[in-house]
Amino acid sequence: MSSSSAKPRQRGDFKPKLIALSVAACFSLSTGQSLANPTGGTVSSGSASFASSGNTLTITNSANAIINWQSFSIGVNEITRFLQSSGSSVVLNRVVGANGVIPQSVIDGVLSSNGRVFLLNSSGILIGSSARIDVAGFVASSLNLSDQDFLNGRLRFTETPGAGAVSNAGVIDTSSGGRVFLVGPDVQNSGVIRSPQGEIVLAAGKSVELVSEGSPFVTVRLVADAEQALNVGQLISDSGRIGMFGALVRQGGVVEANSAVVGANGEIRLVATKDLTLDAGSRTTANGASGGNILLQAEGGTNLISGTVEAKGSSGQGGTIQALGVRVGVIGHGVIDASGDAGGGTVLVGGDYHGANPDVQNAQQTVIGSDGIIRADAGTAGDGGRVIVWSDESTKFFGSISARGGAQSGNGGFVETSGRALQAFGSVDTRAPNGNGGNWLLDPLDITISAAGNGLLTCPTGICFDDLPSLLSDISVNTINASLLTTSVTLQAHHDINLLTNLNLAYGGGKTFTAQAGNNINLHGFVIPLTGGPAVDTGFNITTSGANVTLKANDPASLAASGTGSITSLAGSGNITTTGGSVSLYGFRVTVGAIDTSGPLGVGSVKIASLTDTSQLASIALTASIKRTTDFPVTLDTVDPKFRKADDKKAAAVCR
Repeated sequence: MSSSSAKPRQRGDFKPKLIALSVAACFSLSTGQSLANPTGGTVSSGSASFASSGNTLTITNSANAIINWQSFSIGVNEITRFLQSSGSSVVLNRVVGANGVIPQSVIDGVLSSNGRVFLLNSSGILIGSSARIDVAGFVASSLNLSDQDFLNGRLRFTETPGAGAVSNAGVIDTSSGGRVFLVGPDVQNSGVIRSPQGEIVLAAGKSVELVSEGSPFVTVRLVADAEQALNVGQLISDSGRIGMFGALVRQGGVVEANSAVVGANGEIRLVATKDLTLDAGSRTTANGASGGNILLQAEGGTNLISGTVEAKGSSGQGGTIQALGVRVGVIGHGVIDASGDAGGGTVLVGGDYHGANPDVQNAQQTVIGSDGIIRADAGTAGDGGRVIVWSDESTKFFGSISARGGAQSGNGGFVETSGRALQAFGSVDTRAPNGNGGNWLLDPLDITISAAGNGLLTCPTGICFDDLPSLLSDISVNTINASLLTTSVTLQAHHDINLLTNLNLAYGGGKTFTAQAGNNINLHGFVIPLTGGPAVDTGFNITTSGANVTLKANDPASLAASGTGSITSLAGSGNITTTGGSVSLYGFRVTVGAIDTSGPLGVGSVKIASLTDTSQLASIALTASIKRTTDFPVTLDTVDPKFRKADDKKAAAVCR
């Protein structure tokens, strides 16, 4: 057996510097070294024999054998081969060094086996760009795994002071169903790791435990402060499972768990105890006949998505994508796509519906940047999917969301963008060419509908999170108007909705504009005149081109009905004109101006429901009936002479 004459490497040579560390720079240190196959092997459990021939070292071992090595490196022209009894057999290789020095393992040649291979080296493991590893399964770690845990099948890697990095720049291949686990305080991949129908895990922590709990995906439990898992290469597991875990997780390359087989959906989990970053240009995909499942989570920090994330279904439904964290941003040209040919999937950004799912982490702040895109479309048939953008505090939506119904059949999907404070100036599309359009729900604390609003997403630091949200939620008329072209819009404020401009909706034939408030819907507010001076309480009107209008004050659906919430307006304003659309008004009190639902193709119905007080209608121009759900006095001032303001009995009879 040949032995290595290379000078032992110092662990400090490979100490991780910054999250943007150049992995290639580390790899270059190994290319000029003259390394040999592993040396000084002794068997501590099971049996193994060693045969050296030229540049090839062959080890024949029993299942669960444990071998301690003085060094374990493979030079560029070297081959180390483990012959095992079956693909399920496993051998543990532990580097213990000599004379108190443990040399780093540098793999630049070929490591092969028909079984599974474990390699443990506290000084670190560096797999160079020329390396080729072809095994049934591969585990590389600079943390400690006790012999007893190994023999019991327990993957409990414990803290090792001064543990080195684990890096791969080569090619690692397993047979179908194999597993590749890279474990250490700093784990990096710039090469290619392939495990078809298997599992790939990069886990960075002080200590790490990989537990199989009756599911195909191992559960990763780790303790991490600043440990980093980084991928700038390719992690590929067709119909399999891929995970990256650490305090800091950065995905700058390709993570691909696509499937060509019906029912064999891939799964991806990128989970950081602190921050998660998906770089611009990165691709994270679990596509297939039906879309797979992707979890992107920054449990205690910021989740920034600038790359492409897909769980698309080529013939079935789209999959499920969750982007969670304390702060979540789809920024730059980030794309999240859970579309499917037979129906859209589910996308959760910052939380689930109303933030009420205890199994889904709620964000404090969420941002969808101006060029951020979220899709959950149906392709040929089926309904559009479900998209939730949520935060407990501040949500800024400036990008685009689509949940369209199928081209041949199916209805539009459902979109919710919500937060205690909400800035919504993006676009939503839930059209359905051969079905009913979907709905967009916006449900913050208070809502201000303004003419233009603060529609610019300005970010001095490049990231638009608001740690001190204090503004009322601002939604522009243009945003509502553009969305009504394809989507019904529901504003659902827990407190008040304030109209601070005329709401002129040019689109929306067949769509519905709904405003629901736990307290008041005010069709007026204080506005500074164009000529200057102090703000003046000014009344405003609602006009649509066929869209239905529903206003509900004191609404239990807001989850915070005040008991006295009313629709309010000023004299001479509060007029509602729908050009054929229907009007429904609800509240403790309802005070509006003129209601006109006449249109070229017919007249929309009007329904007014008030609990105790009056509805003051300046005029009504319609031929359909006015319906109400309770008896209360109604005063009508209409252009039709058969209605007289004092003729309450006739008015009441017509209004039933």
